[in-house]
Amino acid sequence: MEKEKFFKTLSNYHPISAGLKAYLDYILKAQHLPNGLVQSTANFIEQPLLFIQHGSLRLFALNEEERKEYTLRFFPDGTFLFPSHYLKARDMPTFLHAIDEVTILDFDQRHLYNLYHNFREFSTIIELLHGSEIQRMLYHSFMLQNTNASQAYADFIRKYPTIAKSSQLQHIASYLGIDNRTLSRIRR
Repeated sequence: MEKEKFFKTLSNYHPISAGLKAYLDYILKAQHLPNGLVQSTANFIEQPLLFIQHGSLRLFALNEEERKEYTLRFFPDGTFLFPSHYLKARDMPTFLHAIDEVTILDFDQRHLYNLYHNFREFSTIIELLHGSEIQRMLYHSFMLQNTNASQAYADFIRKYPTIAKSSQLQHIASYLGIDNRTLSRIRR
């Protein structure tokens, strides 16, 4: 029953055959991340289908020279976390930060061959997930260039209401490309 959210979300991208559903149900395992945990994205390097079953994650890049974090993306409950080639930022290392207690569904890499070889729809699903993430990145880029701070924050609250309540002000400001003081003023 705990995997139903995973299957429902996945089927929003593409219908899932009974065989693929049964195989994924068999191989999916829960990974728990405690609140506040920071992990390198290198730990998730080759996984094409990570699902946030519960909780929220923040993706950030670290400029080690400036000792500054740049929030690149938030992943709320019920979303897929994409492979590391989407989780990189220029020459800066990237990390995932558990905003609260997080449960991720994933599977051992040994099953990838079987998934791609035995279930034709699996590659289609992965392509659709990647296309969806590219659309999301383009929308965010457009929003950064064409909205003011108030509009950007209103859009953020609409998309990520839980994250808006639990994430630190400077992380949201970094994601929206605005100054902390400006965001503080808008939030009042």
